[in-house]
Amino acid sequence: MALGLLFTSSTAALAEDPPPPEPAAQCQRLGVIGDSLMVGSKKTLATELATVGVTELRLDAQVARRIPSTVRAPYSGVKALRALRASGYQMDCYLVGLGTNDVGIALTATKYQTWIRELMTEIGDHPVLWVNVARPKVKQSTDLFNQTLTDMVGEFPNLQVADWASIMPDHLDWFVADKVHLRLPGRIFRGQWMAQQVFNRLFAAAPEPLGPTCSITKSLKWKMQNADVACLETRLVQLGYALAAPDNVFDMAIYRAVVDFQKAKGITPNGIVRAQTTAALGLTPPPPG
Repeated sequence: MALGLLFTSSTAALAEDPPPPEPAAQCQRLGVIGDSLMVGSKKTLATELATVGVTELRLDAQVARRIPSTVRAPYSGVKALRALRASGYQMDCYLVGLGTNDVGIALTATKYQTWIRELMTEIGDHPVLWVNVARPKVKQSTDLFNQTLTDMVGEFPNLQVADWASIMPDHLDWFVADKVHLRLPGRIFRGQWMAQQVFNRLFAAAPEPLGPTCSITKSLKWKMQNADVACLETRLVQLGYALAAPDNVFDMAIYRAVVDFQKAKGITPNGIVRAQTTAALGLTPPPPG
């Protein structure tokens, strides 16, 4: 895997990082929840992540987004995460870029703990990489938030912190006048840096992909009900395309999940499970003998 292609010569801050080892397991399905800084870097981030094995990316970034559920949607990170999961996708890992709009609003570690804990609880056991905050105009509250975030690693073993704050003092020219948002070179660098952080920090923590435990012996389509449909549902849940428990019914939720899977695999998205889709799902019966 040629990670050297990810980074230009201008990204000298990354030059001292040792080449990452090939991970044993990968975060092939990555959920990203972020604020305006993620908006600015999402194009670069998505491009770079595709080169390091992220096959399913669900990126939800919103200007002015904060962490807690007390904020109205779509400006709440917790509510954005709930909506992402409710849409029928189950991620291997999560990249979080929140906190920039929360520092300065609260000046106590207790309040920051409450907000971070709410999002982490919503995520559950999945590996999480959280990018910390760089806001020089509100340094005291920024430092408090970043320290609180780091301290929360002790409470959530699946949490890691990506230290964006340590990079920015050497690149203050990347800030625009508000000392929050970034000029184009900074946005590009941030996207590349986050992609490398995902590869270096999250991939080894991701679960091994689940293998199929059943097979499909016939074509399947909407409204069918049989054991093969239950097998299809089970596999779609394993792959993150469906969340509902198998009930042997090929309903509209399963139809949409099949269409999404077919689109991802370059198969005609007709919602019908024939030989090509069955093989791509890994549900073709093994040969006899």
